[in-house]
Amino acid sequence: AMAHNQKIVDALTTAAQNKGITTAQFSLAWVSNLGPHIVPIPGSSKVHRIQENFAACNIKLTEEEVNSIKDVVADIGVQGGRYFGKSQEVEHRWG
Repeated sequence: AMAHNQKIVDALTTAAQNKGITTAQFSLAWVSNLGPHIVPIPGSSKVHRIQENFAACNIKLTEEEVNSIKDVVADIGVQGGRYFGKSQEVEHRWG
């Protein structure tokens, strides 16, 4: 699944490079674009990554860029489970 999903990451990386931003910034801008009710909350322990993530607030994606992401995900498809086959309870994700 990891190798398969890497194809999506590679496509996002190419799109980000074409826009002159990082893959993380492109991804945050995409999530922000999903609607006013959705706010990405990235985590980081490095100041330069926090600044990079914050800069994504000012990035606007074109309709073509948003559609390209939708097309990539639809064409390639995500494989594998979110928790590597374990339940949220086993992972102790929520308290």
